[in-house]
Amino acid sequence: MSCQHPEGGFGGGPGQMAHLASTYACIAALSILLDGADQNVVDETLAKIDRNKMLQWMLSLKMPDGSFTMHHGGEIDVRSCFGALTVATILNLLTPELVQNIPEYLVSCQTYEGGLCASSLPNKFSHEPDGTQPEMPSAAPVGEAHGGYNSCALACDFLVQGLPSLSGSPRLDYDACLRWAAQMQGLPIEGGGFRGRTNKLVDGCYSWWCAGAFPVLRALMTSDFPDQQESFDLFDRQALQEYILLVSQDLTSKAKQGGLRDKPSAKADMYHTHYILAGLSLAQHSQKHSRQRLEELKASFKTPDYSKCIIGNSESQDEAFERMKEIYSRALAWEVEEDKDLVVGLVSNKVVSSSSWWLTLACHSSAQDPFLFLFGAGHSYLYILS
Repeated sequence: MSCQHPEGGFGGGPGQMAHLASTYACIAALSILLDGADQNVVDETLAKIDRNKMLQWMLSLKMPDGSFTMHHGGEIDVRSCFGALTVATILNLLTPELVQNIPEYLVSCQTYEGGLCASSLPNKFSHEPDGTQPEMPSAAPVGEAHGGYNSCALACDFLVQGLPSLSGSPRLDYDACLRWAAQMQGLPIEGGGFRGRTNKLVDGCYSWWCAGAFPVLRALMTSDFPDQQESFDLFDRQALQEYILLVSQDLTSKAKQGGLRDKPSAKADMYHTHYILAGLSLAQHSQKHSRQRLEELKASFKTPDYSKCIIGNSESQDEAFERMKEIYSRALAWEVEEDKDLVVGLVSNKVVSSSSWWLTLACHSSAQDPFLFLFGAGHSYLYILS
């Protein structure tokens, strides 16, 4: 809490400027630390977060096209958008003003390959035959689809789905995105790992960055077809586990340091160990966004104490209630399909299931008091903005 900035948000340390990356990390870390804590401790800690200033600070970072800067005067890309939306979801600050134009921004980041890039970058060399700039240039004409940015963008898209204020907004081409994402998995001769970009080498960290997008993508693609909820794999789970167990580990007799690595030519490090383990969990445990669970959560959602809620400038209490119910229910409707577990090799290779992308199924403020949803943040996205 000493990292909280007096004007809102959190810095990387006491006295440092507020930054969306460090704000995300602090809120995610608090979620993990408070998971299972006594409710009095939870309430006392949350009361120290200035949510009004947090929202005003995030709004000050918002750009007209729907994107966010990382900090005042900072860079813009989909990571900052993900950081803002995640924090706003956890703290129940996802107001209509904050999400305005986000779907349009995300659509502008989808490349000709189908995957999403860091940000929309108009191509100044793209002109009509008469030499004029086209009124509607192609999406992200000079952007490059990337596994990490693609994962962040899809998570953003999922977070704003179903919000009443965004009905009728443009949508991503999920089929094109799936086609690109599936092509990022390497061939058997490459070990079955994932690459982050077209024509690049496979890299252990993309075990999470690429594979982690598939459960979210599946949820987005099936949202229009509620009757088609059967489970199906969008990537080769066995091949990814084989890459992790046989390639990302140094299995030579001289290996003593442990940890996991990018590829055989690299040394193990904490960054890759973190993401590779998250990818291993995803490959072993199939996860889905459950329609049944979603409806159960909506039915259990009760009227909050509006004096503790932050309501959008243009919202009525009824509209705010529907918004909060949708956010709460969608965020917690993820389920692990235990009958679909797939573990390559020995039983001892099995790791615990992580959340599909950033949430566990724990919630400190339940439907009885949903003014602040402090979800237990899954480890998989703890360092997403690093």
